[in-house]
Amino acid sequence: MPSSATRSCISGWLALLGLLVVAGKVQSNPFYAPPLPDEDDQAFSGNIELGYTQLSGNTDSQTLIAKGQLAWLTGSWTHTLRGEVRNVSRDGETSAE
Repeated sequence: MPSSATRSCISGWLALLGLLVVAGKVQSNPFYAPPLPDEDDQAFSGNIELGYTQLSGNTDSQTLIAKGQLAWLTGSWTHTLRGEVRNVSRDGETSAE
């Protein structure tokens, strides 16, 4: 019967082999094609998200996040436009924009 160290090593190699097989399948088709739109699908769709937090005390921080997505259909083509804005500041210093 193999020792626990040998079983652990074999398990590690089998896990790595499984990941390589999955990664190989992903790499074989790197492009994503969404399904074709139905006849009754909306011509335009979208969503928007807006968030703001402000914390004060020993440390003052502010965070502003805005995200949006718009999708529209022209014939059998689907177009998507996405955007994201983020501003994070702590004690008057901006750490993300």
